[in-house]
Amino acid sequence: MKKVLIIWVMCTLTCYSQAFGTYYSRNANGNYCNMEEMVFSFQSEELHKYDVIYGEISVIPSKVESTGFEDNGLFYEKRTPVFYLNKYGVNRYRQIKHMYYKLVYKSKGGSLLYIIELDPELGVEKAKMYYTKEGYELFCK
Repeated sequence: MKKVLIIWVMCTLTCYSQAFGTYYSRNANGNYCNMEEMVFSFQSEELHKYDVIYGEISVIPSKVESTGFEDNGLFYEKRTPVFYLNKYGVNRYRQIKHMYYKLVYKSKGGSLLYIIELDPELGVEKAKMYYTKEGYELFCK
């Protein structure tokens, strides 16, 4: 039954969106990567984050704010909820969850390696990194 639910969620989330599966996570200041399976689906102005184990979906306003290259040559995409302020105003902006995401790829147009999730209220020390299998092999072993 769980496999059917996962397939349904993946199909639902990937319509008109960009979806990625991650299998490991680590806190920004942590030393170890742990198994934690998530599915991230990025649509034009939303992020759907699906926790495969608990079956929970979070929907967060998120839009690409910038792209570029890291010093090590990896390509990144930064997604924030800032567009929401301009589109809907201060009152509605204050009501939403503010989360920042940085997707890091092997190259522009290449495979995803990891996603950094940052809650600005908690700060960089509490950021979390979600790794794909390829990202795990490169950064966790």
